[in-house]
Amino acid sequence: MITTRLGFVRQPRPGGRWRARYLDPETPRLVPVATTFATKVEADRWLAQAQAVRDLALPHNPCVNRSTRLPRHTAKDHPVLSPAEVDDLASAMKHPLDGTLVRVLA
Repeated sequence: MITTRLGFVRQPRPGGRWRARYLDPETPRLVPVATTFATKVEADRWLAQAQAVRDLALPHNPCVNRSTRLPRHTAKDHPVLSPAEVDDLASAMKHPLDGTLVRVLA
């Protein structure tokens, strides 16, 4: 069995035709190709073409090649309520469940 990046090529029986199988991206299974090939080279070429199609279809992350880092927000940018302010806000709610929600989320 010959390993390629996308799948495998093997000859099921001596003197038989070559079969290519590729790894399914959604499951960890090997999926056989619908056709068989007369030579090992033909099967390898089919896998290489399928891999090229797959590589073009997968989106690339443009952030990987970014040379500068984006600025981060400091912790000071986020308002933090004191316990007294949380109680004041919770008591100002009309419905008691709203006050409970304010206390939980604060």
